[in-house]
Amino acid sequence: MLVGGDSTTTAHADPSRQRVGATAFGVAAFRAMESQSNDRPTGPLIHDAAAEAIFALVSGTAPLRWRLMVWASKKPLLKLIIPLLSRRAGRLRTMVALRTRHIDAAIDTARRATATPLQLVIVGSGLDTRCLRLKLRDAHDAVGFSRIFELDFEGMHEEKRRQLAESASLATPPHVASIGVDLSVPGAWQEVSEKLTSEGFLRSRPSVWVLEGLTSYLTPTELKSTLQSIADLSAPESRLIATFLSATRPPGCIGEACKLGMHKFTTDDPIPEVAVFGPATCVTIGELAAFSPEAARLGVSAADASYTIVTATKR
Repeated sequence: MLVGGDSTTTAHADPSRQRVGATAFGVAAFRAMESQSNDRPTGPLIHDAAAEAIFALVSGTAPLRWRLMVWASKKPLLKLIIPLLSRRAGRLRTMVALRTRHIDAAIDTARRATATPLQLVIVGSGLDTRCLRLKLRDAHDAVGFSRIFELDFEGMHEEKRRQLAESASLATPPHVASIGVDLSVPGAWQEVSEKLTSEGFLRSRPSVWVLEGLTSYLTPTELKSTLQSIADLSAPESRLIATFLSATRPPGCIGEACKLGMHKFTTDDPIPEVAVFGPATCVTIGELAAFSPEAARLGVSAADASYTIVTATKR
C-alpha cells in the first residue's frame, strides 16, 4: 500500500517534486470529508461518492492515515486533538469544496452551451472522479462529452484504477483515456499531442481543459509551454479552467494554507498568463465563499484573493 500516494510520482524528472502524488490523495480526502460532512446546516457543498468509498475507514484502500483523517473529521472531539484536523486542514477542505463546486458548474455550463459533444481534458488529473460523478454524457440527446482524457503520471493512473476497483468496484468508463506524462520533461507536449490524437482527440472539435490545482507545481517555463500547447490544440469555442495560487498570501488566508515547498509558480494576476488561450474572467476564493449558501459559516473573507480560478474561451 502506498504511503500517502508519494510513490505514484517518483518518476518525476525533478527530484524536488517527486512526492507531488501525495497531494492528489490529500485533495481526494478533502472531497471525501466534505461529501460526508455533517457540520454545514445547508448540507455538503459537493458530493463525491467515489472519494468516500476510497477513504472509507474499513472498506477503503487509501493509505490508513488518510482514511483515519476522513473518519475523524466527523468526530467533533477528535478534531481538537488530531493535528491533521487542524484549522489549516479545515481551510483546505473548504478550498477544495469551493473550487470543485465552481469547476463542476463551469464544466456543466460548457456542456449545456453547445449542441455538439465536447471533449474534456483534465491535466494533472490525480484521483479526480469527474468521469464518474458528473453527468458528462447524455445517452438521450448525445450532448455532453464524447471523450474524456486524463493526463498524469502513469503511476498515478495505475493507482487510481486500483483504488476505484478495490474500494468501489468501479472501472474506468470506456470513453475515458488515461495518458501518462511528465510535463516537466522538455518536449512533453509533443508526446501528449500524439497520444491524444491516437486516443481519438479531435483538434477540430471544441474541448474543455481543466487545470485544477496544477499550475503552482509547474515552473514558469513549464506553465508557459503548457498553456501555449493547449491553445494550439484547441478549436474555437474551447474553454480553459485553471486554478492559481496567489503570490500575496496574508496570514489566515486560504492561499497560506495551501503553501508547499514544491510550489514553483504563483501570481496575483492570472489573466495575462492565460492570454495565449483567449479572453478570460477570474473569480477569487473569497468571492466563491461569499456566493456559497454557507457563506457566513465558512470562515473565508470575501476579500480573500489568495487563490483564484480563471475561465478562458478560445476565439
